[in-house]
Amino acid sequence: MSTLNINGDNNDPYYRYTMPLLVSNKAGKGNGCFTIIDNLQSVTGSFNHPASIVFKYMGSVLGSNTTESKWSINGHYDDEKLIEVLYQYINSFVMCPNCNIPELLPSVDGKKKNKKLILTCSACGKSETKSHSCKEELKGIELILKHLENNVWVIKKGLMVEQKDIFDPFTQTI
Repeated sequence: MSTLNINGDNNDPYYRYTMPLLVSNKAGKGNGCFTIIDNLQSVTGSFNHPASIVFKYMGSVLGSNTTESKWSINGHYDDEKLIEVLYQYINSFVMCPNCNIPELLPSVDGKKKNKKLILTCSACGKSETKSHSCKEELKGIELILKHLENNVWVIKKGLMVEQKDIFDPFTQTI
């Protein structure tokens, strides 16, 4: 199975952050056609985001209904189009705009209708409030906020730096 660089630059074969190539299958005919994404969990696991958020985001950008139980999107879509939408999500919510490393961790600031998405880079430490510049980014912000409201953002050890594992020189603890 081949891999892609998470940042979209395939000129560097030794890039540290890679993800598996997205694999999909087209099924059905006529009005019942759909595209099944076979390995979305392993792809999103490589950049530490829940597959359900990325899947719903892809469906929203493509303007199609999604079925999470089968990981299917209504309509036939080429792998290139799905990868393009995936990179759109990665550039908006995974890549740090300051250091260009895929280490952004989301958190929520505020309550009820005043909720804001805060993205903090665990590599360079830059933190910013995510604002939307298009309707696709707004949908992504809404999906991430809804997920954080009901779930904990799980960080897989070894893929990204955990906040609590950073050495604090003032307290001399990890």
